[in-house]
Amino acid sequence: MTRDIGQRLEADELRSHWELTFATSSRGIAVTDPVSGVIRSVNPAFVAMHGGSAEDFVGQSVAMLLTDEFKARLPQLMAQADTTVHVRTETDHVRLDGSVFPVGAEAYTTYSADGRPLVRVAWFEDLTEKRAVEMARREAEALTEAAFVAAPIGMALVGLDGSWLRVNRALCDLTGYSEADLLQMTFQKITHPDDLDADLAHVEQLLSGEIDRYSMEKRYLTSASDPVWINLSASVIRDARREPLHFVAQIEDISERKRLEASLQRLAERDPLTDLWNRRRFEDELQRQVQRCQRYHERAALLIIDLDDFKPVNDQFGHTVGDELLKAVASSLRMRLRVTDALGRLGGDEFAVILTNITADDGAALAEQLRHAVAASVVRAHGAEVSVAASIGISFLDRHTVSESVAMVDADAAMYDAKARGAGLVRARGHRAETAARLHKARRADAAGRRDRPIRILHCDDSEAYRSLVVEMLGVHDSVEVVAQAADPEQALAAARTSTPDVILLDSSLMLACASLVTQLRDAAPAARIVALSGLEREASSLGTLADTYVHKSASFDALVDAVHNGSTPG
Repeated sequence: MTRDIGQRLEADELRSHWELTFATSSRGIAVTDPVSGVIRSVNPAFVAMHGGSAEDFVGQSVAMLLTDEFKARLPQLMAQADTTVHVRTETDHVRLDGSVFPVGAEAYTTYSADGRPLVRVAWFEDLTEKRAVEMARREAEALTEAAFVAAPIGMALVGLDGSWLRVNRALCDLTGYSEADLLQMTFQKITHPDDLDADLAHVEQLLSGEIDRYSMEKRYLTSASDPVWINLSASVIRDARREPLHFVAQIEDISERKRLEASLQRLAERDPLTDLWNRRRFEDELQRQVQRCQRYHERAALLIIDLDDFKPVNDQFGHTVGDELLKAVASSLRMRLRVTDALGRLGGDEFAVILTNITADDGAALAEQLRHAVAASVVRAHGAEVSVAASIGISFLDRHTVSESVAMVDADAAMYDAKARGAGLVRARGHRAETAARLHKARRADAAGRRDRPIRILHCDDSEAYRSLVVEMLGVHDSVEVVAQAADPEQALAAARTSTPDVILLDSSLMLACASLVTQLRDAAPAARIVALSGLEREASSLGTLADTYVHKSASFDALVDAVHNGSTPG
């Protein structure tokens, strides 16, 4: 009897648990007859899921819950439940209002001791939200896949060892390798050797967690072994434990930008007529050479080469012939110099050379060779052979050289000394103290007539109003005179050849419109200083590399006059 009571209590407890679960479960529950499929009872969650009330479902066949597609499958599902006890499936249910929603269903069948099915309990879960999340995930994956495959830049997944795990078509096109070839390689193999160490250092920082992404410009070697510049952006993907899994890389072809940068750099550093270094680039190299002399006790020589009587060539044969002669001289000088030497055109008919690691005797001997090379540079014009001589000044550089400007003064003074002694000579000087007086005297002689008259100004500006304003304002200064004005590069060159200006005021817009204008003006008026007129602060540095100095248009006219006189740069 005690055993019977215990069994009844256990059964009552189980029933209580079931009733509580049935009433409070968040999943819909339906109890059905396992043979007929008629619904015996439903819980509140089932009613909330399907609409209506419990009375709308009790006594009805479970087929009422299904769409026509799943009604056809109902006998098969019930037969499966009879043989396996537990069935799990996904179906579409129909609410009382006719709307359809996805459902995840599980059914359990209980049996009597003699094997007869007693009851079947089905649990239902509304899959609408899960399906929406899954669809969003798949759409996101599809978009990611499309973005990866069709991206206009290279995309790749890269293993921690540098192996390519996945690559897109753009990367294959960029490198010239097929997808199959790349997947057998590492990024290390196609990275330019000079760029590999920097790239690997970034990779180590990524793996250590020091950084989470990096970008760098580097070169790949294509399948044809040609270098191609790329901008690499890389990040690391980690698992839930923050362990690195692989890298994601975006690779953009920047070859065209690099070519443009190189072209602009060349324009900034090269004389467009002779393709030699311009004054600014040459002076930068001279500064580095002087520093090497001071630090490492190197010996070198600076040569200033000025062509004698070059102006008559332009006057008699025209500037085209003069330009050809300048190019011939440049070529002759280049052919006789070593690869370690430096050659530049300072402007007009003046060239400069740095002879590296050379003694005074050898430097003087090479200067004589260069003088003969200039004299042997010949062009033909109108049936005549045209050539010029050169005066060369030498400044020897050693650990005692004070600065590059002092070296230029010494070499310049030596060149003027050579001119004073007769055309086609070489003169050498070593220290500024020995040549300061000669230089001052030579410069005064070379500028004879300038100090006893106003400074002659050629003003080039495409703004008629500003040209008029300059004439009006500078007219009150006795020390300056606007002798000509020009509105475009062609007018500026014509005026420079005919007006013999001391200073050329050149608007930045004309300089930007014609990159070679400054060089052409220096050829047309070698003695003139060029002062750039800039309307924008950010143009100052770029204009400074072309002109001798610059003046903001917003500066006072007293400041402009000061710049004309002294070459200062008003703020």
